[in-house]
Amino acid sequence: MQVSQYIVIKQRNRWSYGSRLTKDLPKLDSNEVAVKVSIELPDNIFTKPQFEAKIVIPKEAISRPVITSEVVDNVQEIIKQNTGFEVKLELIEKEGDD
Repeated sequence: MQVSQYIVIKQRNRWSYGSRLTKDLPKLDSNEVAVKVSIELPDNIFTKPQFEAKIVIPKEAISRPVITSEVVDNVQEIIKQNTGFEVKLELIEKEGDD
């Protein structure tokens, strides 16, 4: 498939430009210029996606949450401050937990 169109660029003032796209040869004002653009595309561009991305995150890349003894101490202290109860938290790791 081949597509040909004109980009018409209009100078509004010294620093400002505008543009439009037209299929046929345009009538131009004195402050406009036309540039013919031809694009050739393969016919199958519309029948299947041309850009594809696949993201795979392997199981090994998933990190386990890390709870340090400092976090445990902080949780114990917050519970004590808010409830008045003293608690003791222990971390127990399961075997074979991936």
